[in-house]
Order: sequence, then C-alpha cells, then structure tokens
Amino acid sequence: MHLQHLRQVLEVMRENKLYVNLKKCIFCAPVLGSYVSTEGVRADSEKMEVICAWPVPQDQTQLRQWLGLVTYPHHYSKNFKATIRPLSQLLKVDATWSWRPEFQTAFDAAKPTLSTAPVLMLPDHSKSLPRGVRCERLRDWL
Repeated sequence: MHLQHLRQVLEVMRENKLYVNLKKCIFCAPVLGSYVSTEGVRADSEKMEVICAWPVPQDQTQLRQWLGLVTYPHHYSKNFKATIRPLSQLLKVDATWSWRPEFQTAFDAAKPTLSTAPVLMLPDHSKSLPRGVRCERLRDWL
C-alpha cells in the first residue's frame, strides 16, 4: 500500500515537472521509532531487540540510559509504568545503588511486555464508536 501511494505521489510530481534526487531520498523509513501501515502502528523491531538484549544495569547512569530507551515504546505495553515502578527507587538522589531481587524482577518483566507489543490500530472514523482518554496516575512518580 505504501509503495502504491509513493508511486502516485511521484507520478503527480513528474506531471508537474517536479523531480527528486533519488540519492537523497529514504523510502519506507520508520517514523519516530514506529512503523505506520494500514494495519496500524507498531514498534520498531530493531529497537525492541536492543531493549531486550540490554544487560542488567550496574549503576544509575546505565539504568537511566535503559529507561530513556524504553520511554518512547512504552505506550505499546499495557501498565508498563506500573511494571517498572520499583526501578524509580534507584533513581532518587540519595539512593544507594543496590540491585535487589525486586529490581531484577521489574527489569525482567518489562522486556517481554515490550517485545510482544501489539499493533496499535488506527481509529476508524467511519464508525461512531465511543472514544475515551486514560490518564496515568502522576502522583506515583512524584
């Protein structure tokens, strides 16, 4: 489908004598770390592989790096923030680094929820279905 749309765009451009430099073009690229198709939006599988292969953090810096990496694709996973909540204890300024079993459990539980993330369906505006917004509880993170 994407290639058909691309062909149509390029044909209209050619009809209007607008040309592109193919050496400067990138086709079928991920958009903000996601792949968008007619089926919906899915996470970039390469990024998910990096997240799942990430070793156990040895200090706050490594934990922050991993959390920074999982921040964007977390919306593909239900209750992801609740899953990683125990890790926030290690990020406090006065926290002493001690990787306890509950941190390992949270770290290990987060990886499969991201790697098996579903395709997020695009809304069908032709149907009048109820829509809503779900808000996370902010006070748990303050």
